[in-house]
Amino acid sequence: MSIENAREIWLPGLVEPKDRQTILGFEDNNLVSVFRIGNDPLSETRGHLFSLYVAPEAAGRGYGRASLEEAIARLVAKNEREVSLWVFDKNSLAKSLYSSAGFTPTGASRVDDRWQELEIEMLKALK
Repeated sequence: MSIENAREIWLPGLVEPKDRQTILGFEDNNLVSVFRIGNDPLSETRGHLFSLYVAPEAAGRGYGRASLEEAIARLVAKNEREVSLWVFDKNSLAKSLYSSAGFTPTGASRVDDRWQELEIEMLKALK
């Protein structure tokens, strides 16, 4: 992903967040992760993880898991009972992370116009 693509994706949500929160993770003043949560656009009864990214140079050091745990904790604090997400079907690393955290595929899939890649929906019940 280029800087221009990242700016196009992230800037609107930072300028006008609406019902969404964007959380940045830092280590020693270096950005290592970012995620965005909010209400599921397809279901008013659940939260949604819109995205979760870890800087390539920080991969494998637990930032993805820590970010996911923080996202879930924030949704639990909002009294959400479920959380959904979309993940690229080819991204086995991300699917493994989500599965290990209790997410299961719903059977729904889509091809987003921006990426032209197959995505699958995953869902987790929250306590």
